[in-house]
Amino acid sequence: MSVITVLSLLIGALGGAILTGAFSVWDKFESRTHRAENILAALVAEVTALTSIIREQGYNSDIRATAKASNEEGWDGGLNQIGIQSNYLKIFDSLAPELGLIEPDKSKKIVDFYIRAKAFIDSNNLSDEYIETATIEEKKSHAIAASKNVEELLRVGDAIAQFDVATK
Repeated sequence: MSVITVLSLLIGALGGAILTGAFSVWDKFESRTHRAENILAALVAEVTALTSIIREQGYNSDIRATAKASNEEGWDGGLNQIGIQSNYLKIFDSLAPELGLIEPDKSKKIVDFYIRAKAFIDSNNLSDEYIETATIEEKKSHAIAASKNVEELLRVGDAIAQFDVATK
């Protein structure tokens, strides 16, 4: 075997190894990008559904009306109660460990939304003990905070709904 043949074989093998490695890196990058796009699309769908339900059921209007009424003299301390039976945050709960795949500015908004959504659920599933023992001032504070939270929840949800989630 001539030196040229040996060099050609070595260069071919080295070139093949480099191309294989480059393809492997590219394939992993594409796979990660596609996974991030799918995760974002699922989260945007869940956020959009939740904000639609809140608006369609009139929860935001009811909560806002309660907060407004709490400032009126003679308010009886009645608070909004929503009998939430299901976990409406299943997609987020299952995909939370994957948030690192999403761009930081988007994942921050998503986390903000879900913290507010959990606060929304908690603030509308009050225990009978709280309702019976809280003072009018505590209930007023609760009503106003719940109203501010649901308005911010909807604002953040609307921003998330605008995320570009075009998947391949």
